[in-house]
Amino acid sequence: MERRDEFIFDDWAKLAQSDIRAFELKRIEYIHRYLEQIPERYRQRLLKIQWRIDAERKLASSPMLACLKIYSQMWHSFCGPGGLSQHLNELVYCTHPAATSTEPVKHTKRPRANVIYLNHFRANNSRHNAPHPD
Repeated sequence: MERRDEFIFDDWAKLAQSDIRAFELKRIEYIHRYLEQIPERYRQRLLKIQWRIDAERKLASSPMLACLKIYSQMWHSFCGPGGLSQHLNELVYCTHPAATSTEPVKHTKRPRANVIYLNHFRANNSRHNAPHPD
């Protein structure tokens, strides 16, 4: 079907259509082989996530329902409490729980610079700065 380290979607789709049991066995083997390559500090978390995905697939009444439930879980892990979105906002606004204040850091206005417009130089062969368009 394919080399051991290569994933070819069309081959997997054909196998799923022709022999769903072989597809499932190969899918499980492929996932576990991939997870074995992951550093140990991440592997346990990924195995737990994979267990939840497999559980949703088994419990769902259709593949589409399983897909929607898994999608919902992924979205919750991004936007929900303790999710990636919250952590990114904490970094941006310095509102990490360990910080002394939960108020966002107010950034000062950046200093403005004079812009040198090259078209002005080319048109007039001038060496002075063009006026700023304020």
